[in-house]
Amino acid sequence: MSVETTFELNRNGDLTVRGYQDAEDIAKWAQHCRDTQKSGGDLRYKWSLPNNLVAKFYAEYAGPDLRPMNQEFWQWVDKSKMNDPQYKTFRTDDPGNPYFSGYKSKT
Repeated sequence: MSVETTFELNRNGDLTVRGYQDAEDIAKWAQHCRDTQKSGGDLRYKWSLPNNLVAKFYAEYAGPDLRPMNQEFWQWVDKSKMNDPQYKTFRTDDPGNPYFSGYKSKT
């Protein structure tokens, strides 16, 4: 999955950079995970995001400080963004059911 980037320069000399990514496959995978019976194990996913959303969230998180994209960043995304109904498509768990969390592939 690639991110398509476009650049636009207006009359004032301001550059606007836009990134586009088809996130349909990620949304379908998340839906599959939500619908699949899950059971114990260590492999648990809560959500999966397209690259352009990760970049958008990082820009909001880091601001002009350019903080590292470390565990603190991912915890911030989990707490501040992934409970927003706008991004529920990318959740792989069902937050309404505490016994239906995580994803374990069948082997």
